[in-house]
Amino acid sequence: MAFLTEKKKMYTARILNFNDHVPYYTYFRNGAIIVNSQGKIDSIGAWKAKDGTIFVNGDEFQIENLKIIDFGDDLIIPGFVETHIHLTHHGFPISNEKLDEWLQLINEYAESRFMFTKEESASKFEARIRRLTYSFIDYLFSHGITSAAIYGPYNLEAYKIVWEVFTNEFGTAPRWILGLTIVSDKEAQMPFPVPSVKDIPQLLCQSNLDNSSAVFSFAPRSVWSCSDDLLQGITEILDGKYFVQSHLGETTWVREQLKKQGRDESDIKILEDTGILKAMKWGIFAHGVIFNDEEFQTINRYRNKLGFSHTPISESKTQGFGHYLNELDIKSTESIFNLEKYKNNHILWSLGVDEPWYYPVSNVLKYAKKIHQSHDTHSNAFWLYYYTLGGAAVAGLKQGQGSFDVGKFADFLVLDWTRITETETIDEMNSQDEEAYLMYKLTSVPTNKFIVKTFLEGKQVFGRDSSYA
Repeated sequence: MAFLTEKKKMYTARILNFNDHVPYYTYFRNGAIIVNSQGKIDSIGAWKAKDGTIFVNGDEFQIENLKIIDFGDDLIIPGFVETHIHLTHHGFPISNEKLDEWLQLINEYAESRFMFTKEESASKFEARIRRLTYSFIDYLFSHGITSAAIYGPYNLEAYKIVWEVFTNEFGTAPRWILGLTIVSDKEAQMPFPVPSVKDIPQLLCQSNLDNSSAVFSFAPRSVWSCSDDLLQGITEILDGKYFVQSHLGETTWVREQLKKQGRDESDIKILEDTGILKAMKWGIFAHGVIFNDEEFQTINRYRNKLGFSHTPISESKTQGFGHYLNELDIKSTESIFNLEKYKNNHILWSLGVDEPWYYPVSNVLKYAKKIHQSHDTHSNAFWLYYYTLGGAAVAGLKQGQGSFDVGKFADFLVLDWTRITETETIDEMNSQDEEAYLMYKLTSVPTNKFIVKTFLEGKQVFGRDSSYA
């Protein structure tokens, strides 16, 4: 009896891929991606057909062994890799009028949704947490995010439910770095129980941390607000096995606040002195923008296992959240960070959204470019690289995500060409003009306006109507 072999999938369209070298991308106007039954890429490049054979970048495939999905003139790009986003703050409505009041209680308001209430049973609690998690995942996929470093809830029981959703239903490869957020006495007091280090071994024993699409991460909420005892307790468990993600106080406004409290400590030094940097498997840290030379030297000692995520609020003269509700106020911020210092020190960095309630993921590229436009000459492709392949590097996921390399997972977005070009007559442009225009549009207009399909490991996980439907 003959067994049927599952056909490989061939996706055809315009294809934009990213790499580590200037100009950071390769563009195929007549491109194809061949995806095998494991959801991995077998071949990518320009293609042609002859006598029943498909040729892609020198590789040969028989037409009868392929399932061809033609996206016509539309554009395929790698999925975005988001390196700093808070699950608990997604979908939490707040008006501009109450912004200051809300910011003072941001953690309490956001986290309270992930706590038990007196009126609900355990089953209702689980159902509610699942709804919140699915809503967040829908948000990620509709904005083109296929991998992310996520700050999860404080509540241990809620975290377990979130973990299960991400692990069981969304991919087989490690792609969701899911932080269990931990605080100490130095953090603002919460009106609900929060996990402590002693709770973690129980979680690690009960969870399947191997061969999972979710990656467990310790997420001490902010280095500057954590006690040394808490950080040292985490160090004792790490043993080179687990990820760490946290907020740094290396920004102007945080350091000013700490100085008022009589403190002028370096978070990087704290992380080294408490053993975190040495004991972690990988680290993702947010908002490191004003490191001095000594701190850069420390970072360089561990640069093979850490990266930094910079967000729209990474560097503001004030706490700054409100500035980003109105893009006209974007100039009230200083430069997010010194690009040249990171480059010269060979340190990994990428872009993150941070708080999705006020700052749409789809605007990350637009705002990053705008903040730097007055004194920065980097190309539009440069910014796209750092939200795809560069993001994968920071998240420790570069082997499987971020670009269309053979052997990587087929995580990609389909963008509607009609929506990208609008009234532009692209057919009248030469190839180079088309590429330049494309890079400009993808970094100047919210990207979710163009995304019509999102694929994870070669399987569609999001879709909306498009010009080819």
